[in-house]
Amino acid sequence: MTRFLAAFAAVALVAAALAAVPAAADTSTAGGAVPKDLRGTRYCEIIPVYRDGLSFRLEVYNTLGQNDCPPAVWNAIDGKKLADELGAFEVVMNGPRFWVMDSVAATGATKDGVTKTFDGLAATQRATLSLPFRDLLFGHRAYVVRTINRETTYLYQAGKPIYEITDDEGRVYVMQTFAEIVDKTLTMDDLATLGAKLKLPDGWTYSTRVLDADLELTANGEAFLIQDDLQNSYQRRN
Repeated sequence: MTRFLAAFAAVALVAAALAAVPAAADTSTAGGAVPKDLRGTRYCEIIPVYRDGLSFRLEVYNTLGQNDCPPAVWNAIDGKKLADELGAFEVVMNGPRFWVMDSVAATGATKDGVTKTFDGLAATQRATLSLPFRDLLFGHRAYVVRTINRETTYLYQAGKPIYEITDDEGRVYVMQTFAEIVDKTLTMDDLATLGAKLKLPDGWTYSTRVLDADLELTANGEAFLIQDDLQNSYQRRN
């Protein structure tokens, strides 16, 4: 794992939210339509990192709406070579990731920029982020709460499962995406028993349940997020 991939693990929480699209209809980008049902949808992100004084500028390109990040194409991309071609300090290959909610509605200023093709993989710019040098020093820490500025509503439909982590103070975090970054064999079917694989802090628990009513997970300006030790992402609901 590169230094930037470790430091970027928390920033990935932002990027996933910035890929949000209106839930009411398929929304087309230059390459295609975003599925109405996001649950299980695979996506990847390519993040060129540029040195900018005492910080680093990250340009986040997301495949959602362009393609499902075909494994053969994704695995063939050489991040170091791509960084050289782009004149970047480094290129972070963030993915594959999979949505766990059913739809996302964004009411904030979600960025939807240009679409570029990176070694055969089309992706749309969703955000430009700044990463202070101190974040690179601290790197990624699992189960540490991060505050993200965004305005989104995640919809989890009745009759479908959700996956939750409860901390030692009773706060509940709902999984929003799972990743094949640390555990490259992880699938949606594994999530029901994922707790056995996680190295949860003392007093924390992992659970799953089937919803008897729709669950809307809303962030009105701020969202509180964690990642587990497999880099799966969760948002707090209380």
